[in-house]
Amino acid sequence: MDASCQYLSVYRAADLAGAPGPDGEWRVGQEYNLLPEACETGLILSAAGLPPFVVAPDSPAGSPGADVYPETVARLTAPDGSAAAALVLAEVDASGALAARYVMALSRLRPGRAYRLTGLSEDEALSRFAHATAVSFLAGTQLTLANGAQVPVEALRPGDRVLTRDDGARPVRWIGHNRARGDGAMAPVMIRAGTMNTLRDLRLMPAHRLFFYQRQDVLGAGRAEVLVRARDLVDGAAITRQPQPHLDLYQVLFDNHQIVFAEGICVESSIASQQLAPLLPPGLALDHRASGHDALELDPALARRPDLALALARASRG
Repeated sequence: MDASCQYLSVYRAADLAGAPGPDGEWRVGQEYNLLPEACETGLILSAAGLPPFVVAPDSPAGSPGADVYPETVARLTAPDGSAAAALVLAEVDASGALAARYVMALSRLRPGRAYRLTGLSEDEALSRFAHATAVSFLAGTQLTLANGAQVPVEALRPGDRVLTRDDGARPVRWIGHNRARGDGAMAPVMIRAGTMNTLRDLRLMPAHRLFFYQRQDVLGAGRAEVLVRARDLVDGAAITRQPQPHLDLYQVLFDNHQIVFAEGICVESSIASQQLAPLLPPGLALDHRASGHDALELDPALARRPDLALALARASRG
């Protein structure tokens, strides 16, 4: 799965009692009951540009090749009065007719509870999708500046010069910020201090890619340099999933897609894609398509080996 493919954790609309079918509409003021047996599934989309996005061949949910659009952001109220939100995605068939809907929880939704719909916002749908799928750093993650100092990502400002692996010191062009849920499929990956040569504990979102240089091609990748998604490194010991109720996430863009140093080890920076464009300031045009980093992504078949983290540590040492 290359960087343009996005793994989303979603409920099918049928998991919400009262949800409208393909011909129906959401109704503000109505209660929608998330069924007790409801569980999230994966929706994998090819999302390199603007909508429509396309359901990937290996997606657990959706019809491969079907178009998907961010439809609206639903604002919800739980039985205890707390606020919640969800992004509704619409799948359309070859004729352009609505075939299915999916609900991506932007805050935690609890099965077995009724949620009252208090508002809909079509205008927010694309920007919330962009935030939900962007490569992001968790608050507290320390990046290495050009002078060697370690700075938490939330303290960075545009213009700050950050050390990159390939191009030396490069100025930050833009920083974005959003809050997101951190449970289920969105639970961060925790790499404990000292593992993979990390200086401190490093938390990454599951799809965030780390860069490794193999002194010996232990993985059989056919090349020395590989990018590996954090979720594929989980071993249940030094690298685990760490659910959290809420996450503060930061997107860090440079003129080019870069490999930077987070807690001392190499990870990718955020990617300026067309889908991220709605979040960028007017006049800021960045094109990261020519970086060549996507060609380094580890083949999914190789990423499934249970000793991947151990193998990479061994390969990096030579």
